[in-house]
Amino acid sequence: MFCKYCRYEYQNDNVKFCPSCGKKLKDESTKVVSSNSSSVKPEEPKVVYYDLSALCMQFKFDSSYCEFVCPTNETKSSKCSSAIKKFNIDNKERIYLIYDTTFLGLCTHGFAICSSGIYGRDEYNKNFYIKWDKFKSCVYKKSLLGNLKIDNFEFSMPIITSENDIKSIIQIFDAIKSSI
Repeated sequence: MFCKYCRYEYQNDNVKFCPSCGKKLKDESTKVVSSNSSSVKPEEPKVVYYDLSALCMQFKFDSSYCEFVCPTNETKSSKCSSAIKKFNIDNKERIYLIYDTTFLGLCTHGFAICSSGIYGRDEYNKNFYIKWDKFKSCVYKKSLLGNLKIDNFEFSMPIITSENDIKSIIQIFDAIKSSI
């Protein structure tokens, strides 16, 4: 099938967002259920590879604290390698976005958007993992001090971080939540 906006050819019929331009491909209300199936169970909502990649790229922003990762690339950057180690990311995960809140880029604190959820390490050196099904009920926001909070995990944002970083991260989180 082809994206009607950028003409990118994609193979997976379950893709909701174009992997190339990030625009929404299908309207959820147009799903057709066969009339001869008496007990059709709705499919468990999942965030698919193409959705995550497209969602992260749709709200891509320029920040030295953020790295957008090509999940099919076998060559890992030093930030990606640090995130895997410091955030305890499973080796089978695909990583799409890393946000490192440390000044030196060592991934001592921050989070990564991965194929099965969000891995991270907060300001109190507490590692966490939030599966996508739990993320549906997560609260994330900018705190009164200007930090980013994901449920009970808080990240001190670097002083020189632009206001757009938190805004863009929240847009990405909103898009992911609405696609789950």
